[in-house]
Amino acid sequence: MRKKLIAHLLSLTILLLVANIIIDYLSRKNEVHFDKDLSASEIEGKFLETLDECGIELKWIKIKPNRDKEKDSIQNIINVKIPADLPLPVLLHYLQGKIEEPFIRLTAGERKKSKEIVLKIFSNGIQKLESVITKDDKTLRNSTKISFIISGFNGVSKAKQLELLKSPYPFAVELIPSEKGVVMIDSLRKYKKEHVVLLNDDLSGKKFLLNESFSNPKLLASIKNILTAYKYYPLYIIDTSSDLFSQTNYPIIEKALVANSIKLLKRNTFFSLDADKKEITAEKLKQAVFDLNLSNKTFLIDADNYLIILDNVDRLFRKGNKIILPGDNSAF
Repeated sequence: MRKKLIAHLLSLTILLLVANIIIDYLSRKNEVHFDKDLSASEIEGKFLETLDECGIELKWIKIKPNRDKEKDSIQNIINVKIPADLPLPVLLHYLQGKIEEPFIRLTAGERKKSKEIVLKIFSNGIQKLESVITKDDKTLRNSTKISFIISGFNGVSKAKQLELLKSPYPFAVELIPSEKGVVMIDSLRKYKKEHVVLLNDDLSGKKFLLNESFSNPKLLASIKNILTAYKYYPLYIIDTSSDLFSQTNYPIIEKALVANSIKLLKRNTFFSLDADKKEITAEKLKQAVFDLNLSNKTFLIDADNYLIILDNVDRLFRKGNKIILPGDNSAF
């Protein structure tokens, strides 16, 4: 009886072995292969490039030669410590965008005991990279809080306005008191953007005018109209080159605004990023962000120029810098 049982189990084992060989053969036969491929060095380079773009410092990266003969298709094991302010899905999202090819496959699994994430990248089914990623809650990237005030918003096309509103980072639009400007407020709030009120010589609409000839009651009534129409964000900017700033009753205007808890700032205190060429604007942004002597990191930029350098803003964000609303800027 025992011999029959052993013979039966042996036959079953052989059948299972044959079945596995057939399944493996069929799987390999049906697997799609591509003529294009990426080497281990190329994939490793793209991974290290992504780490740099995400603000991962060299001291957080340890590269060790691969000594596992069963993984002879990879050159190194890359140990990475990622800071608390960089979610792993964000890092993987940027990495996938850099190597998004039909023949590339990326997997990430957690080691239960150590809580480490093992990242593997395959090209045409062959493993080309392995990285052990550890989250360090005590480590943070060097970062700067940046905010933008967009000028000339009403001067661009509706398509560009929508493109700006749908852009991922917060900003404030500079609005000059007018009937047309009031209409913009709801659209800005819908897309989680802010407005700041610019006071200059271009105010329009009878109820918003701040003429020097106005009596004090009429002047205060206009200020009240502006405050009522442009509510939500108490940030106002005065153009110091305007006649409005030079007129004799400007102190009355300033006093009335401050009495209503308005932050009234001079426009020339903001750093302007505008330039004739994208390269110059982008370089001005980069220098201003890392200029330790520049305490106010809220920048003025024309709507067209902002759209042109959005990729540069994205690079700064990837590095760990925070893009915030001007109203949240503690520099004011």
